[in-house]
Amino acid sequence: MSRLGTWVTGELSNWVFGELGNWVMRLSFNKDFIMAGIVFFKTKNLDLIRDFYLSTIGMEPWLDQKDCVIMQHGNLLLGFCDRNTIDQQGMITFFFRSIEEVDSVYKKLKPISTTEPTENEKYSIYQFFANDPEGRILEFQCFLHPLPPILSVSY
Repeated sequence: MSRLGTWVTGELSNWVFGELGNWVMRLSFNKDFIMAGIVFFKTKNLDLIRDFYLSTIGMEPWLDQKDCVIMQHGNLLLGFCDRNTIDQQGMITFFFRSIEEVDSVYKKLKPISTTEPTENEKYSIYQFFANDPEGRILEFQCFLHPLPPILSVSY
């Protein structure tokens, strides 16, 4: 039986008892399996949002599906779909390699920034915040400590 078929049937060997006392599914894929992701948001103004993230933020187009557009910044994929409501939950974080890069982005985005760049000692990051045209919270940061490598995948 395939791995997918095994865990869909709920065999005990593929379920673990979670911290909250619930049975949760354990994802156990072959080491050659690569998982990537896209975070999607609903928007009421796709053209405005597309232009903002491409022109103002500097993301690159990844895939245009007419009523949904997916943009890329490094390993981050964001999708925005034309809908009757706006998703504003969460926070979109862009991270950079250095304080100088964050400061450079801040100078460009100062008119829409809600804070100035500052060091956050608790998380050992340097950061500032802004909002997109529909009110989503944006964070721009760099880590002030070494990081593990990031998986990069090309299809």
